[in-house]
Amino acid sequence: MARLPRDAAGWQRLGFAYGEAQRIPEAVGAFAEAATLDPGDPLTAFAHAQACLDAGYPAAALFARARMLAPGNLATVTGSAAALAAEGQPEAAMALLADTVRRHPDWLAGHTQLAALRWTSGDARHFARSYASACEAQPHNLPLRLAWFSTLMQARDWPAALAIIADGESLMGTLPAFAAARAVLAGESGDLECAEEWFARTASIRDDALGIAHLRHCLRTAKLEQAESLALALLEGRAAPLVWPYLSVIWRLRGDARAHWLDGAPPYIRAFDLPLSIDELEALAAVLRRLLTRRAPHLEQSVRGGTQTDTDRQLFFRAEPEIQNVRA
Repeated sequence: MARLPRDAAGWQRLGFAYGEAQRIPEAVGAFAEAATLDPGDPLTAFAHAQACLDAGYPAAALFARARMLAPGNLATVTGSAAALAAEGQPEAAMALLADTVRRHPDWLAGHTQLAALRWTSGDARHFARSYASACEAQPHNLPLRLAWFSTLMQARDWPAALAIIADGESLMGTLPAFAAARAVLAGESGDLECAEEWFARTASIRDDALGIAHLRHCLRTAKLEQAESLALALLEGRAAPLVWPYLSVIWRLRGDARAHWLDGAPPYIRAFDLPLSIDELEALAAVLRRLLTRRAPHLEQSVRGGTQTDTDRQLFFRAEPEIQNVRA
């Protein structure tokens, strides 16, 4: 039988080990022991709160303590907001984030989280308004403006996204980043003629988002050879995990035998029944329905007429027995 740690540092290390093994409920217990032995340690306080959030346990009070112990750590604000929303307090979560981004207008993660909360709460018109205020405070902050642009692109608000780029050009000039943004916008909005022009203008720019947008445009316009060339070039960079599915499509459309190498022949996918009873399935359905509380899907979700669980954490990390049973 393995010996248990005797000090706070040992329990903390055990908690992180459980986390690496994705045994989140056990991690909660280990971090709780560490916090009891050393209640003033900021890292333990944060890790305990995060593990509780991942497991689906109440975590808002724990994150409040973590914020008190490490007031300069904005990750504790992110966690606090997520925990408040998970515990049925989205307004409090949004207020906390809004206050923090007012004091830290260049905090991109905070703007992203706040916009997502507002969107999923049903505010489809003004969900990105924190970016506007921040850009007024820091009009020449290029990453901030591009993050605002990307958020509106996810919402498919093409005119508003274009206005953000045009305003940026009037302030900072015709930067390569703005040209790339115009190309991406033209491609994703379906303006094929304009997209051809902007992708030609930006051919010398090396940017993963631009490359993937160009690849998608080539697929839309049935330029499969060019799409393949773009995809193979992108495989050499950090975007490779995003590119393989496009290569699968391209090779299948072209009748290329490499599709069988990539996807399997038959494909590496199968359907099978889990050994769950009707009662177990109904209990699982009840848990999943309880997690569906948002009024709109997350911006990055691809559902069409369906839904996904509202949690932005790993579903299989949660401690509910019904979920752990399915995971096992």
